[in-house]
Amino acid sequence: YETIVDSLNIARQNRDFNSLAKSYYQLGLFEERSRRNFERSFDYLSRALEYYKLVKDSTGIQNTRFHMARHLMENAMYDDALDEFQDLKKYYNRNVNSRKAAQIELQLFKIYFNELDIKSAEKALKNAGRFFENSENSTLQLQLLGEQIQYYDFVQELDTAMILAKLCINKSIAANESFYEAQCLASRGNVLIKMSDYDQAIMDYKKSLTVLNNIPYSKDRLEVYKNISACYDSLD
Repeated sequence: YETIVDSLNIARQNRDFNSLAKSYYQLGLFEERSRRNFERSFDYLSRALEYYKLVKDSTGIQNTRFHMARHLMENAMYDDALDEFQDLKKYYNRNVNSRKAAQIELQLFKIYFNELDIKSAEKALKNAGRFFENSENSTLQLQLLGEQIQYYDFVQELDTAMILAKLCINKSIAANESFYEAQCLASRGNVLIKMSDYDQAIMDYKKSLTVLNNIPYSKDRLEVYKNISACYDSLD
């Protein structure tokens, strides 16, 4: 953090707009990922976008817009987020950036899924899958698996959801991605509740909390605690 702030101060002194854009962008990501301060993150990203526009850095502009659109989505501003992501999708398709386009599809899936537009959600998930399933990037594969588990859980294809959850857990362990392991364990817990296997669901939830308890202001953590309580109620 101190290194980013030092770079920001030097960029201010030198009126280096390119470095200002990069520093604000890095601060925006830091505030989200390390401090979970989404309001401050959005503010820094907004400043980064202004400077990227000043220096006409199209890559910086689009990357910043992507993260700002994610914030809109997380705040349930689905219409605004949808407009942004659809515009970004056109940009990345024009520039033949299939990886970025696939990342957009995952975000579109989340919006459609939250708005219960299941047909559009399924299409977006398949579009993302065509790229991510063959990707060597374990993080992207885990992101895809996480959304696939949610989808098959929702459409009541629980056996498929369980298979994907096991695959997600194994892949996250192999890649040393503890956050995604926790998410996959929690997702498997959700499926196990529907299968009335409350004891195993509690075990998965508790394993997930070993990671989620270390994340400030985690919505996932609150959801897990709520589900554990529901499991105990069902066992009584």
